[in-house]
Amino acid sequence: MKKSITKLHLLISGRVQGVSFRINTKRKADTLGIKGWVKNSPEGTVEAKIIGEKSNIDKMLAWLKKGPFFAKVNNVEILSKKTIKKTPCASFEVKR
Repeated sequence: MKKSITKLHLLISGRVQGVSFRINTKRKADTLGIKGWVKNSPEGTVEAKIIGEKSNIDKMLAWLKKGPFFAKVNNVEILSKKTIKKTPCASFEVKR
C-alpha cells in the first residue's frame, strides 16, 4: 500500500530573515526526507512548499513553528494543503 503524500504551501512570519532560517529549513527537510523549497519574501516573511509523508510533514511543521536558534516565529500560515500521489520534485532547495 502506498502512503499518501501531503503538500503544504506555507507563509512563516516573525524574525525569520537574516537568522539562517532558510538553510536550517533545508537541513531539517533533508533529515526528514521532505521535498520542496523555501525562500524569503519581499514582505519580510519566509515562504515554503513542503512535500512528504504526513508523519514527516507534521514533524517539519513542528520545527517550523520554532525555527532555528536566532529566529522568532510568530505564525505559520497554511496557504494551501493537498494530498497527492506522487512527489513533483526530487529534492529540497533554497530559492533566492
